[in-house]
Amino acid sequence: MPLNKTNKRTRQIEPEQNFKSKVRRPQDSVWEHFIKTPLSTAGHFTAECLYCEKKWTRGRPQELQVYLAKDCLNVDEKTRREYIQKILQLYNDDDTEDNKCFRIEQLNITDFWDVDQNSVEPLSKQKQEAIDQCLLKAFVCCSTPFAVVENPFFVDLIRKLQPGYKLPSREKLAGIMFSHAVVRIEDQVNSILGKAMNLTLGLDGWTNPSASEIEDVLQKIGPDKFAAVVTDNAANCALARSIISEKYPFIVNTRCIAHCVNLITKDVLGKFLSIFLNYFINLLNILVINN
Repeated sequence: MPLNKTNKRTRQIEPEQNFKSKVRRPQDSVWEHFIKTPLSTAGHFTAECLYCEKKWTRGRPQELQVYLAKDCLNVDEKTRREYIQKILQLYNDDDTEDNKCFRIEQLNITDFWDVDQNSVEPLSKQKQEAIDQCLLKAFVCCSTPFAVVENPFFVDLIRKLQPGYKLPSREKLAGIMFSHAVVRIEDQVNSILGKAMNLTLGLDGWTNPSASEIEDVLQKIGPDKFAAVVTDNAANCALARSIISEKYPFIVNTRCIAHCVNLITKDVLGKFLSIFLNYFINLLNILVINN
């Protein structure tokens, strides 16, 4: 009997093990927009964009999503918006719950002192991601090098403040976390521009006299939203302004007043300084001759 039970148990487990070994994570839908070629490591692929032919030696779905959302110049607007929304959704789902948790569980900094690291439980996914965003904002807004996140003294500080928090690597902080933040901010800016009117396009210097790149900006936001284009008076800038105002007569072609005032001030001060120096030199000559 024991032998039969053992055999029965073995026969029951084997199909389950075989089933688990065949289960694979579903392919991310982002791969529909890329040509993928298997690498020697199972489950990893090279990637080539179907829209612009940009290539990656190893394609990572998160990076490919960011590329479609903000970097690919040839992708259609529907696909771009789809992946912008996918990235925004990663953060929107948890915003309300995160804020609620942080309001309820306000703690003092001393609450984290002298905590036994071995007894600390990891933070929830929501709290981990909320602190990640605060960390990224602090690094970017304070111009702190991303490498600091792996500095032993900084790591020790964070462990003392919040032992359950797992710091991201420098690569993750400067890579996918930063890229996701850029997508979110660009989406907010585009939302504001979408509601704005009477915009002014200001340029400081220009190298392309055909104004094609200015035209791209106008088309992306909407030419009817602009009231004026302003540049300095360099020949190539003046030509670009003229091209734009001819195509869109309602956009005012104007020089930068501040730049003009700056040039006038330089001329006036330059002449004044020249007169003063000549006067001072002549005075010295007179004194030398008299003595």
